[in-house]
Amino acid sequence: MESIFNELATQSKEDDWADVVATTEKNRIDQNEIENEENPEFELIHKKKKKKKKSNNIIDLKQSCYSSNEIRSLLESMSEEQQHVFYRVREWCTKRLRNPGIEPIRVFITGGAGTGKIHLLKCLHYEATKFFSRKKNT
Repeated sequence: MESIFNELATQSKEDDWADVVATTEKNRIDQNEIENEENPEFELIHKKKKKKKKSNNIIDLKQSCYSSNEIRSLLESMSEEQQHVFYRVREWCTKRLRNPGIEPIRVFITGGAGTGKIHLLKCLHYEATKFFSRKKNT
């Protein structure tokens, strides 16, 4: 009797899972059909998503540009610890320009919320970009 109950319970779980998967797949197909439907009234409500052409790049990078005044204020407001890391990376950049075969630098930046991690990274990005763009121009 118990084995029959266990068998029914197992079948029930498998059937439930099959129902969930089938329902999810049906919903996904319906959603794709709705998104691809050409209906002018529908497009007024929901702007049709433009699909980007696939590129060879894995990640599309967001180019960030800062004015020298913005960066100057960021550089001036760095803490002593941030300055230490900043100048260590800056020193590595100068060595890298002279000797391309130098070992890559690895920096692990950690800290709680509001400790200035992004602040430091913006400064490092600006400085490294400035250094290595000089190399291309010369």
